[in-house]
Amino acid sequence: MKISQEIIQTNTHQKISIVQLENNNGFKATLSNYGASLIGLMFPNNQGEQENVVLNLAKPLDYLTERTYLGATIGPVAGRITLGQWYKEQQLIQLEQNEGNNHCHGGSHAFDNQFWKMEMNENTQGSYVCFSLVLPAGCEGYPGNRLVTVDYQLTEENQLKIRYHAETDETTILNPTNHTYFNLSGGNEATIANHELQLNSSLFAPLNEENLPTGELVQVTGSVFDFSKKQILSRCLQSQDIQVRQQQGLNHPFILEGNQLYDGCLSHNPSGRKVYFKTTAPSIVIYTGNHFTGENTPENQATIQKHGGIALEMQGLPDAPNHQGFGSIILHPQVDYLREDCYQFTVN
Repeated sequence: MKISQEIIQTNTHQKISIVQLENNNGFKATLSNYGASLIGLMFPNNQGEQENVVLNLAKPLDYLTERTYLGATIGPVAGRITLGQWYKEQQLIQLEQNEGNNHCHGGSHAFDNQFWKMEMNENTQGSYVCFSLVLPAGCEGYPGNRLVTVDYQLTEENQLKIRYHAETDETTILNPTNHTYFNLSGGNEATIANHELQLNSSLFAPLNEENLPTGELVQVTGSVFDFSKKQILSRCLQSQDIQVRQQQGLNHPFILEGNQLYDGCLSHNPSGRKVYFKTTAPSIVIYTGNHFTGENTPENQATIQKHGGIALEMQGLPDAPNHQGFGSIILHPQVDYLREDCYQFTVN
């Protein structure tokens, strides 16, 4: 395993640490301590050409000027919480309302826009990058002083593993995810419309007009949300289904069955690339980059088309504290949060 590191000084006296992991097959992952982010992933196509298969900005400093969530660790709680409210036992907890009346992606000061401490560690599978962050009690309304670590590991089997660990000194809520957008064409196609998706899931959660779950869990059978067999994404993106039209694509949670070798697969036939994914989380949010416009921004000149990438956001169900049957995202003192997500890359 090859490891290289670069330090970039910002104008706020902070330092961006960029580290690149490369295995013996030439598979490269580029990581940043700003947002504990994955900002590059080089993997060959079926012609042996190395290309970046995730969306990113041109330069690491660009991430400081625009909050894009590209590749970032999201939390403390991913997704939205109705009115920013949840009950801790009988006590109403009010979180920051940073998206209309609701709380979104951890608030204004969240995992994705913090400078994380970074260090290298080793386990039986080799070297990995460990990012750590301490969040004080009361930040954006969350109870508890929390220590969070996120580990990224690249294996010689072309796996990218992300491990989450957290602990708290007071009962709180936690539901992190990673917000990498994949485009397996390696930048050769503007959208992911011709990608194929397969999910081991028979239930999805419909959303209301504020992007919040309605509280229902609906069978996917016979709908455009049925990915039990691989389905080309254009079929769903062009559907007149009211849920797809409302979101202008997919932005939906799916319950994972968890009884297979992998929870799903994203594939791109022209390049031969596939990524199989597996998580210890109970669900996944599939988001097809519906908000991208394809217009340049003055800060970074990014041009990402609508549906330019697909995020595979493994997590607990969004807004879980406010819906019966959605499971728990409560984190108690002396009970550590542990989770692992694995992406297995292959090429035909």
